[in-house]
Amino acid sequence: MKIALFTLTKNRLYYTQQTLKSLNKKTKIPYDHFILDQGSKDGTVKWLQDFSHKQGKIYIYPLSMNIGINRGVNFIIDKIGKDYDIIVKIDNDVEIETSGWLEKCIKVLNKKLLISPYVKGLIDNRGGVNRYGYIKELNIGLTSFIGGICLPKGSNVLATPESKNIEKLKIGDKVLSSKGTYQKIINTTKRYYNGRLIKIKCRNLPELELTLEHPVLVSGEELKWVKAKDLRKNDLLVFPKLKSFTSIKKIDLANYVKNSYYSKRSNNGKRTHMLKYKIGKKYITSKNGSSYSLPRFIKFNEAFFRLCGWYLAEGSSMSKQKGIVFTLNGTSSEAEKVNILLKSVFNKKGKVYKLTGNAVGLRFYSRILYSFFNKEFRKGARNKIIPPFIINSSRKLLESFLESYIDGDGYRRKAKNETVIVTASEKIMWALIMIYSKLNIIPSFYQRQVELNGKKFKHYVISVCINKKRKGYFENKDNFFIPIKNLESRNYKGYVYNIETEDNTYAAPIIIHNCMIGLREAWQEDSGGWKFPTPRHAGGDKSFCNKLSLKGYKFGYKEDVFILHQETTIEQMKRYKDYFKLRKYERKYII
Repeated sequence: MKIALFTLTKNRLYYTQQTLKSLNKKTKIPYDHFILDQGSKDGTVKWLQDFSHKQGKIYIYPLSMNIGINRGVNFIIDKIGKDYDIIVKIDNDVEIETSGWLEKCIKVLNKKLLISPYVKGLIDNRGGVNRYGYIKELNIGLTSFIGGICLPKGSNVLATPESKNIEKLKIGDKVLSSKGTYQKIINTTKRYYNGRLIKIKCRNLPELELTLEHPVLVSGEELKWVKAKDLRKNDLLVFPKLKSFTSIKKIDLANYVKNSYYSKRSNNGKRTHMLKYKIGKKYITSKNGSSYSLPRFIKFNEAFFRLCGWYLAEGSSMSKQKGIVFTLNGTSSEAEKVNILLKSVFNKKGKVYKLTGNAVGLRFYSRILYSFFNKEFRKGARNKIIPPFIINSSRKLLESFLESYIDGDGYRRKAKNETVIVTASEKIMWALIMIYSKLNIIPSFYQRQVELNGKKFKHYVISVCINKKRKGYFENKDNFFIPIKNLESRNYKGYVYNIETEDNTYAAPIIIHNCMIGLREAWQEDSGGWKFPTPRHAGGDKSFCNKLSLKGYKFGYKEDVFILHQETTIEQMKRYKDYFKLRKYERKYII
């Protein structure tokens, strides 16, 4: 069995010396050591060249610049090649304390596997460790393995009930996956990154930026994962058709009745608080003297979805008078259309009034509807969303919704067979992309700036063209395949983010791989069949990441292993026992 260790160095000669000397002393079986130096200026390279490696050969690759951890790892893996059965990553600021540690690791490992044991840290680098989880009760921090695949702040991920920037996503949120359905987020990660970003500009879809190593799903003779840095112009990227349908057929307005009270003075002079509404089986009745009863259940039909389209385009809520209002352009005919829909859905018409110019207003007073529309559609033109019950509805109801929404916030070019929608809400823009994917269409998109009262705002323009000659993309029953229009790169310093999902994929908006586990699939082809696990490193006490490593079955290990490098951690492991038992891991201790 051939074993290769590799280490990345940059300056810090003293720590590098301690690391290699401890390896020589504590390792009893042959191995070759590959070392990449990234521009050290303290004599590290010369010392390495003079160092006597007792157990095998030492290969040194001095670079004149720092290419970063992730690119450095990839560089070394390429140099190691396919001839080794086990590869072990060792940092240059650690000291091996366990005699025969490598033999004990190999006993429980499969061949063709990269492992990354953490050992006694010579530096307390607690602040520099990329944590993606922390168990407060046990003082255990969790970190991912190679964190080279992430997105910068502000990158949008398609999610429900609304699309979000990646830094705002949380564990438990649901995002769109490669299957066209929603998957839960299992973990999130955040780390500092100093390197290059690739900007991908596709036809039809908004641009995306991501780090060089992030795997992107590409269509060719078959679907395959390709690193962002290896993408080329006209490569076909994958966008899934939304396949999520709701089983809900009606809305219960009783869920939107707030526990608001009104006061009534009793005969003894004291005030009692009474509910404003009586909730019956079919109707919700006001107790403030009004004879109007609101239907309790709103069925999902074409009239209701058309009304939702008008509200999204031209509606808003009245916070003082507690109701909804539509501001409509043109003649009163539009107001009459909306009034007919109000009568059909809520069994009551609103009040029409004249505004300046050609504008017409339509008011409908109802605290319950004020609560419903505020909660489901949000407040303010730039904050509005399309609620999930619409996005996940049937194609027929979606067409009814879009018809009235386009009447309010869009226009049609019949000569070009094109529909254009303009919105101030980025969240609506992303929701429309998902809705049209359900209708087997990918709309075009661009941004423009408008000035209002001396302030500049973004408007999002969505163009839907049915002309097949102008389509510019390919499709099958499950996906769209969209060509890359342009690729750019730029330097970036700042935090980058990623998420782990149930099926290891998510849409941003093109399908990209989950950073936590994607390495072993995305890099398998060009790394000689190597599997790249993502072990979760747990540690505590004075040094964060130096105590033990946990490996899981799904990465190819025969059994889970704790690599302990200090006698004192035996007692510490007893504290972790219940946690690991809960996770159903078998335990084997290596001292």
